[in-house]
Amino acid sequence: SYMDMTKRITDVQTPDAHTVIIKTAEPFPLMPAELARSLPIVWNGIVEHGKLTFDPKKGCGVTGAWPTVADFNNGKDAIGTGPYTLKSYVKGTGIELVRNENYWGEKPYWKEVKFVPVPSAGPRLTGLLSGDFDMIENPAARDLPRLKDNPKFGFVATPSTRLVFFQPDVGRNPSPFVKSADGKNPLQDLRVRKAISMAIDRKTITARIMDGMATPAYQFMPDGMFGALPKAPEIKYDPEGAKKLLAEAGYPNGFEMTLSSTNDRYVNDGQIAQAVAQYLARVGIKTNVDAMTASIYFPKRAKREFSFSMGGWPAETGEASALFQLWVASLDSPNSLGTSNYGGFSNADFDKVYKQAIVTVDASKREKLLQESTQIALDNVPLIPLHFESSIWAFRKGITYEGRRDQYTLATSVTPDAK
Repeated sequence: SYMDMTKRITDVQTPDAHTVIIKTAEPFPLMPAELARSLPIVWNGIVEHGKLTFDPKKGCGVTGAWPTVADFNNGKDAIGTGPYTLKSYVKGTGIELVRNENYWGEKPYWKEVKFVPVPSAGPRLTGLLSGDFDMIENPAARDLPRLKDNPKFGFVATPSTRLVFFQPDVGRNPSPFVKSADGKNPLQDLRVRKAISMAIDRKTITARIMDGMATPAYQFMPDGMFGALPKAPEIKYDPEGAKKLLAEAGYPNGFEMTLSSTNDRYVNDGQIAQAVAQYLARVGIKTNVDAMTASIYFPKRAKREFSFSMGGWPAETGEASALFQLWVASLDSPNSLGTSNYGGFSNADFDKVYKQAIVTVDASKREKLLQESTQIALDNVPLIPLHFESSIWAFRKGITYEGRRDQYTLATSVTPDAK
């Protein structure tokens, strides 16, 4: 969150109208990338204030009441410097934008833009084919041949950095949704976590369930990205090897657990959960699936009500440290570490190397430290990587879209087709 980032800042100075000096308690080489990751800038005229200072505990100089959410939603205080201005917003219905004729940069092509939320792929495609929509996000991969054969439409598919993974509860014994003959939590045994990873056929899931619109994941970032291993070894589908590891760990007859997942957040998430449960059953792990809507799922996960749960995370900063900070580092709330580490994983070697990496300014040295962090994490399996999603945008003839690895849909990236 933004609060996590501002905890590291000790002072902000503005010596002139075009300069901002940000001071941090320790080296923070990723701060520019974090600031660029959609940090909102709020016009100071929307609230009464005295001299503005960086002093969060004292309100930074703000003396009046902050605007309400409604004031932003109705456009009264949605004041910025972007390429579009807000015309209207109705929750659940859509948002309408109008081109900002005073925009400081290159003016966008479209005078007006409307975004409409449509949760299901089928109705989205129907809307595109009927002419209700000019462009849609993520049509079902199985429908792409239908679009490809129709000269009135086109699509673009772009690999993303969003990793879909599973998070085992390794920090509690017992764990609420794991049952074993010895009464212990098998997920605390590294051999069990490795066995689970080996029992999953990633290639078949990406080919059949994802229809080729995903890439099997053998580490936490796509190969070659900053902090990732140049080429991660393949985690081969090996059910017999998984059975041997389970037997070595003392579970020759397996155990029982519940796999918790969303069914409306990630592409085909409910189907993926069912497939993984079937793979685990083949090696002796009786797996029940509890799939639910994201609105129910995420609050439960935050309270650690799961034992084996699905997650997803995009590397929006283009490197490995953000995922490690949230999902792998030992919980250290005052320093904003491990805040999504719902599995309770903790490894002193990982923490030491990772903490050194995030304060190392030299980029080449920092990358080597992050790669070392990656290897330690892979060796200890705090997360079980599954695949990296691909994002798809389909559109009518006459327009095109420049696909983005961060999965964002931006009106400024929709352009007339030059063909």
